Amino acid sequence: MLKFIITSLVLLLSLQSFGQTGDLSPIFDLSPDGEKIVVAVSEGESSQLYQYAFKDHSITPLTNNKKEYHSRPVYSPSGNKVLFLSKSSTNQQSDLYLLDIASKTVTKLTNGETYVTEAVFSPKGDKIIYCGAGYLGSYSPIARKAPHDLDLFSIQSDGTGFKKLTDLSAYSLSSLSLSQSGDTVLCSLTEKELDGIYLLSLSDTTVRQKIEAVNNPRPQIGNFFYSNPMYAPNFKSLSFIAPYQLYTLSLHTKECQEVWSTFGKEEQAMPIFSRFFKSGDQLIFSILKIENRQYARSAELLIVDLKTKKTTKVEMK
Repeated sequence: MLKFIITSLVLLLSLQSFGQTGDLSPIFDLSPDGEKIVVAVSEGESSQLYQYAFKDHSITPLTNNKKEYHSRPVYSPSGNKVLFLSKSSTNQQSDLYLLDIASKTVTKLTNGETYVTEAVFSPKGDKIIYCGAGYLGSYSPIARKAPHDLDLFSIQSDGTGFKKLTDLSAYSLSSLSLSQSGDTVLCSLTEKELDGIYLLSLSDTTVRQKIEAVNNPRPQIGNFFYSNPMYAPNFKSLSFIAPYQLYTLSLHTKECQEVWSTFGKEEQAMPIFSRFFKSGDQLIFSILKIENRQYARSAELLIVDLKTKKTTKVEMK
């Protein structure tokens, strides 16, 4: 049952589904200065991007295309631009776009040849690494359609210089996070015998290093359930998610530490996505509450202090 719940959630997120008006997506990004977040909010038949400022609690709309689903926003290293995915309600194809926050100018970067599932900037912001699917469908006649046969691609920030970086044809490839030098990508990967959190070299894509905790918190559930890795600002640790739990892991000792959990509690929620603040002492993360084995349609955002484990809710009104 747990694997069924997790698989259903992965499909939901990969298809960028949105429900009732005002539903907050669990996929967001934190600005480089740590003062704002960008997130998608459903609005009837569409999903638009908004920027929320922690200091004055202001909410600023960044897009206003009522015929498009916008999702998976990512700030540029300078914080003045946002990458995002967009698709129309009549077309399942998902493409990559770039938004200039000041001018609200939107530029399309990909041409529909692959179904783009997510993207990240290189450390200098001059290049974009993205994940694309060669196949939108299902390996089972009874399963829901989802992006499969996934690989990594790169383009320049102006959309030129297209390159295919891998030949994985992976069943699942997600949660991209680039190393400090930009030559390695941290990700969740499921491909034949590979399953879990990996480091993939972009200079030699046959080089793959699995990241595992020496103090595996729940060995009985398998690597399939460890997901959403994200580098800390100092690149010496990362965050990752297990069902109902959020962890940090030291890349030196490979020891992990639980920082938030509803595992075994009466009221349960699933952590979905996390980002470190610039100081590295706090994590902001999204959750979906679970009631009657169903996920809430709208996410909640929480901030946890990694030293005290004290958690506060982000009130976006």
